[in-house]
Amino acid sequence: MNIEQQQERALRRAERRRRDARGEGRSGFGIFLIVAGVALLVHRHGWPSWFQFEAPWSLVIAAVAALSLVLARSARSLTRALFLGAVAAWFYACETGWYDFSFRESWPWLLIALGVAKILHFVLERFDEEAA
Repeated sequence: MNIEQQQERALRRAERRRRDARGEGRSGFGIFLIVAGVALLVHRHGWPSWFQFEAPWSLVIAAVAALSLVLARSARSLTRALFLGAVAAWFYACETGWYDFSFRESWPWLLIALGVAKILHFVLERFDEEAA
C-alpha cells in the first residue's frame, strides 16, 4: 500500500469518526424509539379511548428495517438495517408463537443475531477498505 492510499484511508476514517461524533443518522432512530415508547404507553394504559393501534410491532419494525436497507450507504448502515430486520423477524416469531417462541424464552436468538451483525459489519468494512 503506497502513501497516497494510506492518507486516503486515514481521511476516510477521520470523516467517519466526525460523522459518528455528530450522531448523524441516530436522531431519526431515537425519534422512532420515543414515538414507539409513547404508543406502547398509550396502548397499555388506554389514556385516550380513541387511540387504537392494532398493527403488529413486527410489521412496524420491518418497515423501518426495509427503509433503512434502501437508504444504506455504508457497511455500518447495511448491518444495522439487517439486524433491525432480524429483530422484526424475532418480534414476529414471538407474536405468533412460531415454534413456541416467546419474548421470555428466545433472547439467546437475538444475541446470536447481534453477534452475526457485528461479524458481518467487520467483514464488510474490511472488504470496503481493501476495495478502495
